[in-house]
Amino acid sequence: MVDENGAPIAVPEDSALEVTDKIEETIGATGPTAWWRYGLLGLASLVAIVLFGQLMIGGSVSDLPPDTPATAPPQTISK
Repeated sequence: MVDENGAPIAVPEDSALEVTDKIEETIGATGPTAWWRYGLLGLASLVAIVLFGQLMIGGSVSDLPPDTPATAPPQTISK
């Protein structure tokens, strides 16, 4: 058996796996507390890519075509 760095671990012969409810210390990037950084980095990368794409479009997609009912001036109702 080897650890996360590839160093061999001495394990007694005929030893079996045991279920435990004890919290054991984790080392380096193998612990679940280190994964939130990778998730945050991935999320920031995704936001940057989407923002870059929106800036390259230039906002012309949301413009309304001229001379359509949506661009007509509002009408006032007179009594």
